Amino acid sequence: MKNFVKKHTVGILAVILLTAIVVLSVAAFAPKKDETLTDDRLEDTSKVTPIIPDEKNEIPLYTQTLPKSSSPSEKYLFEQTVCGNGNIRLAAALQTVSATYIIAETDCKSGDVASDKKTVGIVKTDSLGNIEKSICIQNNRNFSYVASNITNDGIVIIVADDTKSYLFVTVTDYNLNETTTEAVPYAENAKIFPLNDCYLVFLDNGQETFVLKSSKDGFDFSSFSLGEIVDVFDYGNYFKIFYNATDGYGISDLSKTDFTVNKTIFVSSATLNCIIPFVENGKQIYLAAESDNGLYIRKFYSDLSPSSSDRKKIGSATLLGHGADNTNMYLCLTGGINGIVTVRTNLTLSYSLNKTTAVISKIYDRAFDNNTFTLLVSDGDGKSVTIKISENGSETSYYDSTDNAALLAYPNGTFGIAYNSSFYDYSAIKIIGLG
Repeated sequence: MKNFVKKHTVGILAVILLTAIVVLSVAAFAPKKDETLTDDRLEDTSKVTPIIPDEKNEIPLYTQTLPKSSSPSEKYLFEQTVCGNGNIRLAAALQTVSATYIIAETDCKSGDVASDKKTVGIVKTDSLGNIEKSICIQNNRNFSYVASNITNDGIVIIVADDTKSYLFVTVTDYNLNETTTEAVPYAENAKIFPLNDCYLVFLDNGQETFVLKSSKDGFDFSSFSLGEIVDVFDYGNYFKIFYNATDGYGISDLSKTDFTVNKTIFVSSATLNCIIPFVENGKQIYLAAESDNGLYIRKFYSDLSPSSSDRKKIGSATLLGHGADNTNMYLCLTGGINGIVTVRTNLTLSYSLNKTTAVISKIYDRAFDNNTFTLLVSDGDGKSVTIKISENGSETSYYDSTDNAALLAYPNGTFGIAYNSSFYDYSAIKIIGLG
């Protein structure tokens, strides 16, 4: 901190010297204050009034201590705060059977996830909210988050630098011990699709789509004009790619050997929301939810030909989420239809009403398990809300206000929420455990 010294007259200096002697005498006998933040200072940080640092009241230096246990809570199963001397913001939350990985943007110089420059970090936690380890993507420039996913190769994160000249694909093992990074062409949109023995990265710059296939030596690379990628299926010798174009959606086969598109089927007018493969009477079929002045279900047979497919209108509704089991597709809807529509492979439909009155202004995340949808949304007042909808009914729970959040589903049957919160006058990530 800088000290500003001003010149005064001799008469005033005498008064100042007397005052300084009194102040120093009091300070010498005052108890010393520990300026290191500990876990007991982290409890309920969402309610802490921000402290603005100045010459009289400086925010203490936060010292990273990992592993870091979660705090017990009267309201939740546990509480945890990912914080530091700087801003930490939630980018994504990825989960495996054994761990949860919080992906965060950070400009902290000291904290739970810190680096010399703005970058993206990974915080590994367990099902009780304990932080086991964290790392940052090392860099000599500022990085911002683009995309991430869990793959067989590890945790794949794509970041961009300030110049927007390149994207950087990083792969980190699940124990956060090793990270590799490769530069790829810059694109405004990127998606990562994990597959059986590799992962695909699709980069869309609006005019051209680049596809990168992971390999031991880096990436196999190709480009073509497709559109927004909806889903990718791995069929041994080729990938089947589903994508939306300007006047419909396409289905293309991408060869694994020479990385060329060998076959394309086009469905005009409609927009593809999701597609799920099923087996019916020993034969491959697909159920696709598509929008075309309303929501429709299309049943494709093994050849995926639109002319031989069956189509059924569901109604005027917006799709919030989808899920499936071995025999049914489940669609969570709002609008003209508010609830869950169960679609069977023979295209018969059943309907369950969502009786909650929560206003949905933004969807943060969604999950589907045991025939129950859990939606994490923002209501009209900015509160984060979980809405559970099943064939047996619906229920709503309200939590803190935030601008971004993610659902966490733990192996022990509980779930949690990670969301942007605050730590003094900095942003931080709060994690709460729920039943």
